[in-house]
Amino acid sequence: MKTKKKVANSSGVITLKKRKFDYFPYAIAAPAIILLLVGMMFPMLWSLVYSFTDKKVASDATFIWFENYRYIFSDPTYLKSVWNTVVFTVCSMAGKVLFGVIIALILNMNIKFRNFLRTLFLLPWTLPSVVAIYTWMWLYTGNGGLINNILLQLGVIDQGIGWLSNANMGIFSLAIVNIWRGIPFIALSVLSGLQTIPNELYESSSIDGAGTFKSFLHITLPLVMSVILVSTLISTIWTINDFETVYLLTGGGPGQSTYTIPITSFKYAFDSAMGNIGRACAAALSTIPVLIVIMLPILNNMLGDEEKIRRKAEKQRKKQLREERRKKAVQA
Repeated sequence: MKTKKKVANSSGVITLKKRKFDYFPYAIAAPAIILLLVGMMFPMLWSLVYSFTDKKVASDATFIWFENYRYIFSDPTYLKSVWNTVVFTVCSMAGKVLFGVIIALILNMNIKFRNFLRTLFLLPWTLPSVVAIYTWMWLYTGNGGLINNILLQLGVIDQGIGWLSNANMGIFSLAIVNIWRGIPFIALSVLSGLQTIPNELYESSSIDGAGTFKSFLHITLPLVMSVILVSTLISTIWTINDFETVYLLTGGGPGQSTYTIPITSFKYAFDSAMGNIGRACAAALSTIPVLIVIMLPILNNMLGDEEKIRRKAEKQRKKQLREERRKKAVQA
């Protein structure tokens, strides 16, 4: 396939030049696109269809349209899970971004055992989920847990704290685990961005009298902001959909104090008192509008200054071409 490209010669006359269409980039991207369509789009469409039915385990589905959505948005259990998901996600992301950026800055310094520390900080991310979560369960145990034992010996508390059994503390205890597991991803992403910043910029700023904080504020932060936004976007999606941390540590308890949207969807689908697949699909898909709202401003900010300048120049060029055509039409 060939396309035509406008080329101006020395006399200023615009001619059309044939250009061969390059299929190679599309061929490289095709396997990923096919995998995305098969692995994500098909299950999503399947869930969307079932969300409009009364599908139950081992039973036929009948379309009831928006009845499942009407039910979940009036269900106190679901509404409680939405609030818990918001608290869990906000607390987790605040901790992950703050500590992730700090650790990335430390690992970017010229310190001893830097390579060893970089490997060490990967440990929470590389551990199998079950191993990591059951380790935290032991740490959080009310009687005999490591955290309570340390606090008791230091005299900070008089009796063990129910980190997971206390309805007011459960969701925050889960957020701490999620922060611990998510920090390495943010830290390594930001670290990769820090290593692309030329040292000459810092040398120039130090000559101009800028301190460490001003250099961070005016050089480091603007140059790694796109990396922070991208990693925050990805980590936010993972956090909202985090099922195993909540399920393995509390199962949504005590009571329903740590129910999140994934846990509620699971309960809708497989709880013996409910067992409604259609309702579970509706609850799961209800997070999509929230994710879109989160993604749009972040994706907009991901467009760097270079891309914005390119788009502005392209718009200006098109405007100029339209103006030239209009003048020619008036002259004709």
